[in-house]
Amino acid sequence: MNINNLIWIGLLHVKCFPNNVYLGNVSGAYVTVLGYAKSCDEFIEKVKIVIENFDFIFVSIKAVEQYSKRIKKYELDECIIQLAKEVKKIKD
Repeated sequence: MNINNLIWIGLLHVKCFPNNVYLGNVSGAYVTVLGYAKSCDEFIEKVKIVIENFDFIFVSIKAVEQYSKRIKKYELDECIIQLAKEVKKIKD
């Protein structure tokens, strides 16, 4: 299977505990997340594990799809493209 078909992307909504080291006193955030997974469900489970390690509370994840499909449909910001390249390097 093509490695590009195994990189997933989604819009993550998290809430924070008070005085979160990463976000301070904000109540939450929306962030684009990318990662390697064999399926959508595996990607979501991996995201949940990672955010718990950073003291975030998982609220939801939307617009999850393979990165290779997303980049064909939309013009992505350069920082997202770079992040996808980093994910690919880690897996290689």
